[in-house]
Amino acid sequence: MDSSDVMNQFIWGLGVPPDEAECYDVYGLDEELLEMGSKPMEAERAQQDSQIKAPVNVEDHFICFTCVDGQLYELDGDRSRPISHGASTPSSLLQDAARVTQKMIKKIQTQ
Repeated sequence: MDSSDVMNQFIWGLGVPPDEAECYDVYGLDEELLEMGSKPMEAERAQQDSQIKAPVNVEDHFICFTCVDGQLYELDGDRSRPISHGASTPSSLLQDAARVTQKMIKKIQTQ
């Protein structure tokens, strides 16, 4: 059982319907790795095969993205309210969140 399985069992156990919320492990932001999030067996194998080294300057920070009423929202415990990042759909949520995350990474890298 991977971490997304654990989180899915938790949120579904709280009564959140499976068709309304589902967690995925994300192994990277390029299209091929985003697609692996919905394929646990392949993703697990790819994770074992990859030898990615973390950069020295790593910011440990948790955020969550969700799609509500056709909008992509970022939930950040350091912020007082959700941050809207524009239009999104449940089927494009992962790609939309990856786009926003890539912008965040670029901004951090230029600081």
